Amino acid sequence: MIELREYAFDHLAAFTAPPACKICEGDTVEYDLVDFNKAAHASRYPLGVAKIPVLYYRCRECGLIFTNLFDEFTRDEWTAYIYNQEYYAVIDPEYADVRPKGSATWISTFLAGKKPSILGLDYGGGNGRAVEYMRESGWLFDCWDPFDHTDMANEHQEKYNFCSAMEVFEHLPDPVSSLQSLVEKCTPNELIIVIGTCIHDRVVTEEMRLNWWYAAPRNGHISLYSRISLKILAAKFGLTYVSISAKTHLLVRGHTKVEIQGMLLRCKVREKARSVLKV
Repeated sequence: MIELREYAFDHLAAFTAPPACKICEGDTVEYDLVDFNKAAHASRYPLGVAKIPVLYYRCRECGLIFTNLFDEFTRDEWTAYIYNQEYYAVIDPEYADVRPKGSATWISTFLAGKKPSILGLDYGGGNGRAVEYMRESGWLFDCWDPFDHTDMANEHQEKYNFCSAMEVFEHLPDPVSSLQSLVEKCTPNELIIVIGTCIHDRVVTEEMRLNWWYAAPRNGHISLYSRISLKILAAKFGLTYVSISAKTHLLVRGHTKVEIQGMLLRCKVREKARSVLKV
């Protein structure tokens, strides 16, 4: 097991030039340095300052902001330094149930009326709670997660036509290989992938740099996207990028623009009705 502080300082000393962008392979610049314990939390540092530097780079071409500090982490190191008891108790207490329930509610609303035709996969599905909610509502859904719960039926391999990746892509040290892994689990035909991750367009500025709350290595937020970077990432796999909001995005294949727009409009109407009726 590495000693994290020593590893971080050795890592800084080892890189004499910025690495290529992890998505478009463009030139990057050293962008900002934050403490390892910076968290996506109201206090920013609920665990105090760790005195461990984490350097982020920014791509000149597509705008991806990323750190490569964690690129060589083993599963044991991820578990020891990021996804440990402090993570679940202090850093991200909504992981257990609040966010899975919210994700399942949004997915059910977005896919309403399509239950017979959907074979779903929750990619990076954490503890599997979102899939439990989906199944309880009659949806055919499986879960895959590298650190927690995986429940995939063999007969469903390469047949999934809808994938959710909610609060997942910001945790990926290699977005391209991860999206490849996701796509390989899916049907080669019609496919919708919904990604829940905050983009930094018009949020991260040259004056503020990574003062942004979402730039949080203690949460495992190591890849921070712009819309352009997500569009380029999608295109590598023949997928079309559709922006829903600053935190929700679609990667689509085989569905018309009109069809997707109709699904989004109906979703918004149902969400508004739910808000009014408080159900």
